[in-house]
Amino acid sequence: MLLTRWTSLAAAAAVAALGLGACAPRVPVVTAPLHPEYLFPEIPAEYAQSAFAGRHRDAWAFLQAGNPNAAAERFAILAARDPAFYPALAGLGWTNVARGAYADAVANFETVLATQPAYLPALLGRGEAFLGDEDPVAALRSFEAVLAVDPGRVQVERVIEELRLTVSQERVAFAEAAAGRGDWAAAEAAYLEVLEGSPDSPFLYTALAYARLGRRDLDGALRSARQATALDPDNGPALVAEGEILEARGDLTGAEAAFLRADTVDPSDETAAHLVRLRERRRVAALPAEYRAIGARDEVTRADLAALLGVQFEPLLADAVLGEAVPIITDTREHWSRPWILAVTQARVMAVDAAYRFEPYRIVRRGELAEAVANVLYLIAEIDPEGVESWREAPPRIADMNEAHLNYASVVDAVSAGVLSTFTDGTFQPTRSVSGTEAVEAVDRLGALLRDVG
Repeated sequence: MLLTRWTSLAAAAAVAALGLGACAPRVPVVTAPLHPEYLFPEIPAEYAQSAFAGRHRDAWAFLQAGNPNAAAERFAILAARDPAFYPALAGLGWTNVARGAYADAVANFETVLATQPAYLPALLGRGEAFLGDEDPVAALRSFEAVLAVDPGRVQVERVIEELRLTVSQERVAFAEAAAGRGDWAAAEAAYLEVLEGSPDSPFLYTALAYARLGRRDLDGALRSARQATALDPDNGPALVAEGEILEARGDLTGAEAAFLRADTVDPSDETAAHLVRLRERRRVAALPAEYRAIGARDEVTRADLAALLGVQFEPLLADAVLGEAVPIITDTREHWSRPWILAVTQARVMAVDAAYRFEPYRIVRRGELAEAVANVLYLIAEIDPEGVESWREAPPRIADMNEAHLNYASVVDAVSAGVLSTFTDGTFQPTRSVSGTEAVEAVDRLGALLRDVG
């Protein structure tokens, strides 16, 4: 009788020690767990015969019976009574997952993992909590840690595969958005992160190459592009990327070879345009340094303008000089732009004076520029006769010129065609000198008109 009474008192003392009164709800008998996928926090051997072990299982029963509040209360009491009893904190983490308190659950699990880094229930629970908190990257890392501890979990392997795909898609979308706004460093970091899980993707290496090109890391960009072509030698976008990077490095010969390869394996308007532009660059690069300096000059000379027109419109001028006599020019024999001076004068785009002088060093005025522009327009009109009529449909009003002015008709045609323009006050200012920028832009606009006709 005394022994029975002593046993009852001891049990009551144990219950009181754990903070549970006599009015606590009865521990449920669970036949169909509400959360069968949750991993029970196993009890370490040193606690196996303690009162903590039984109360820990009771708390888990409340959770699986659908009473998370009762479970949380019991797990919290156990954890408070003995912080070394880490299964209780893991149980509280799972309870918070069930209640949707995912941030609290992550904190619970990470506290456990700080001292028990290989404790499987906490690793798995943290992954579930990160999933619930919509953090697939952190969830992926946590589930990968689960497999490192227990490689045989097939279901976790499937989750990891799905997460890797999700994370890759999200990070690629993030990288593309970062690249779109010019944040090349963020794009590069995101692509590198995705490549950790997909190291055999030519697409990702090509995208990384462009991110590095945006950062002006030309060596890194070229390495990435060539990693893409090493994985897939006939990958058109990767070859285009390699061509663009080589062009940015100034290797025009290598760039042309890459673009040619791209056009061979995957012909497109893009690769054709790259080749046209690159060949033009190579042609310009072979021109005299004086020509390449024209755009930076404060004032251009007649020789400069002749060179710009001669280079841009070489085929057009060549067609125009058929049957024309070679002009006599007395003052350009040693001049660097002599070939183009000859071409524009023979095509009657620019003229020599009565003494056969071209005056290559004379500064070009806007009225004279308009004359040359109009003469090219007339050559273009021979290809497209209706084009010149459209330029003249609504002649602009030139505030500081009238029909009596020597350059008036040329100015009207040049402005009507959109090659030259008046100033904000409506004046043309025909005696104003022409800068290199103005001359280059005018010739470029003329070239665009010719391409439209062609």
